[in-house]
Amino acid sequence: MDKKESLLLKGVAICIMLFFHLFSIRNSHIYDNTIWLTIARANNPVPFYLILSGYGLNVVIKKQGDDLNKYSRLAKLFIRYWIILSVFCLLSAVLDDNRMVFSIENIFYNIFAIKTSFNQECWFILPYILLMLSAPFLFKLLDKTNVYIGLGGCYLIYMASAYMNRYTFFQANVFQYFYLLFPFVIGRTMSKYDWINKVKNIFNQYAWYVPYLLITLIVVIRCYFYTGAVITFYAAAVIMLFLTLKRPKALDKVLSVLGKHSTNMWMIHTWFCYYLFSNFIYGFEYPPIIFLVLIIVSVATSYILDFLINPITTLIVKHKNNK
Repeated sequence: MDKKESLLLKGVAICIMLFFHLFSIRNSHIYDNTIWLTIARANNPVPFYLILSGYGLNVVIKKQGDDLNKYSRLAKLFIRYWIILSVFCLLSAVLDDNRMVFSIENIFYNIFAIKTSFNQECWFILPYILLMLSAPFLFKLLDKTNVYIGLGGCYLIYMASAYMNRYTFFQANVFQYFYLLFPFVIGRTMSKYDWINKVKNIFNQYAWYVPYLLITLIVVIRCYFYTGAVITFYAAAVIMLFLTLKRPKALDKVLSVLGKHSTNMWMIHTWFCYYLFSNFIYGFEYPPIIFLVLIIVSVATSYILDFLINPITTLIVKHKNNK
């Protein structure tokens, strides 16, 4: 998987995220439609992002050794998060959002993503950063074990942490890190053993429509077989099959744009569909239009915010590197 393909998959992942957040069980009280709710069940975005992260980090470490640039990338992520959070918290204050409680404790927790009560869908930041920081040690440890034993151990840890997450606070607990570990390791394994190219070579022997049929089949199965026990395998299968598809060039261009803005869109979209403008978003009534409007609004907002974010992150990281 090259950078172009990674960008395309980030575009796919952000579409999955937006669809999931629009029509999942959490929001079924806003848009109650059994068909779209069923489809949303197949669209949990977390394992997709973690697989891509594990894959990409392994490529970087393989080329550069221990990823010395990861600290700059993580700093940029936090700066991006702070800027977007500040803009929308200010907007929330102007719009008198009763959900927001600007106490010192809440501000502290949200700044460091310990408890992301202002934008709950940013809970992913802290465990993700912990994964990135621990990855070099984790990868070396996995290299010392049999690949199947390593994956099996991570899977058992994942299942145990998923169980413990039912009985502990969802955010700011150690089990969340271990819950995200397995798809991250799957991504790394896909990179190390070149699974994607092996799958491509297999499907090159078949007609172009075979991967389309397989993706359709596993998505349908996932809609009706909704269990966390298989979600990482499902995400890995979709990623590998997607890269074997004969895709229209126009689709790749759209997905590349979405992939470029995927981080911003992740941090932006819930302010529109959950917190501040849900009546506007869901006011379009027809699900495909609701979905399209949220994409357009999120991308447009991302372009605007990048005029503020990019110069600040570049200046801060450059200043830090020059010390």
